[in-house]
Amino acid sequence: TNLRLTNQCRGMLAMVSAPRPTRERLWDILAAVMAVAAVIVCVLAVRRVIIDHRDSTSARALSSERPIANWAELTKVGNPIGKASAPIRIVEFGDFQCPACARVASRLDSAQRSSAPEFRIAFVHFPLTAIHAYAFDAAVAAQCAARQRHFEQLHDVFYKEQREIGRRQWHSFAAEAGITDLAAFDQCLSDTTTATAVRQQSNIATRLGLIGTPTFAVDGVLFPAGTPLERILAALSTEKQLQ
Repeated sequence: TNLRLTNQCRGMLAMVSAPRPTRERLWDILAAVMAVAAVIVCVLAVRRVIIDHRDSTSARALSSERPIANWAELTKVGNPIGKASAPIRIVEFGDFQCPACARVASRLDSAQRSSAPEFRIAFVHFPLTAIHAYAFDAAVAAQCAARQRHFEQLHDVFYKEQREIGRRQWHSFAAEAGITDLAAFDQCLSDTTTATAVRQQSNIATRLGLIGTPTFAVDGVLFPAGTPLERILAALSTEKQLQ
């Protein structure tokens, strides 16, 4: 592709630099302008080919399943969902304003209830702030709920009432989730350490090269964003049989 573009560029330059039947100064200036324009067009075209090649290579790398280093440490970072006696076998990188995350939440809950043996999920915050204006603040609110051992309850309320995020006060969601000390909850919202905790979790997702939510990892294997939940649960079942 680069060779073809280069040949095209040479042809364009030859056309604009060919001798003119007239030596009027205006034509000379016009020819010079066209030559410069031809060079710019060629440079931009070649640059686009290089960028497209680089992006497609990166996309292929991120679109395949891959192992995660330090899996045990990662399971301790997120907020656990499920019975405390069950092992964490799924890590979910999620965003409370993500419609796809809301759609899979209830299905994951059903899978947890019906699975034998039982398993827990570690929820790692990955708010996509470029497209979801309130995702980061919702993550902060969820961390405040975690301080009162109500993360899972607020997690469920946020996904159930997702369209209300940004329209209602955070303590209104908290009350619905069963949080009783709303004064401490409100104070936590303005605590800078809470926002720092959310950023630390989000940075993990960034370092892993994640680009969307929900993204899941099962027993140390990371699946790309957009992987059907059926594939995630099938991997969970397969790993269970191997244990």
